[in-house]
Amino acid sequence: MKGLWQHRYFTFFGVLITLAFIWEVHSLDPEADRSPDGYPDTMVALYPELGQNLYFQGLDAMYAKGDLVSAKRFFEDAYKTGDKTNESLFFHYARCLYLLNYPDEEIEPIIRKWKENYPHSQLPDPREMGKKLQMSQSGAY
Repeated sequence: MKGLWQHRYFTFFGVLITLAFIWEVHSLDPEADRSPDGYPDTMVALYPELGQNLYFQGLDAMYAKGDLVSAKRFFEDAYKTGDKTNESLFFHYARCLYLLNYPDEEIEPIIRKWKENYPHSQLPDPREMGKKLQMSQSGAY
C-alpha cells in the first residue's frame, strides 16, 4: 500500500484517464455519436438557391447517382445565377449536355462563356473529349 500512496498522483490521473476513455468509447446515448452532415449537405440545406450549392447537387446527381437529367437541371440553375467564379461549372454543364446528346448549337454558348471567363483554362472541351474517346474505341486513334 505504501507504493500506491507514494504514487498517488500518477494513480489518480491514471484512473481519470481510464474513466474518460471509457466514457468516450461507450456512450449511453446513440444519437450523441451520430456524425454531423458534411459541409456540402449543410450548405445546401441552408442556402438551396446559391449557385455553388446547385453546382454541388449537380455533381452529386451526375457522378454519384448517374442521373444526367437532374444534373443538367442543377447545372442549368447554377449557370443562370450568373456565378462566374467556378470554372468547373462551365465544364461539367457542357459535359452533361454533351453526354445527353444535345446539339452543338446548345453547348456552344456555354463553351463560349467558359472560354471568355477562363481564356487560359487547362480543362479540355468536353466535345473533343467525347470525339477522342469514340475514335479510340473504334480503333481509328
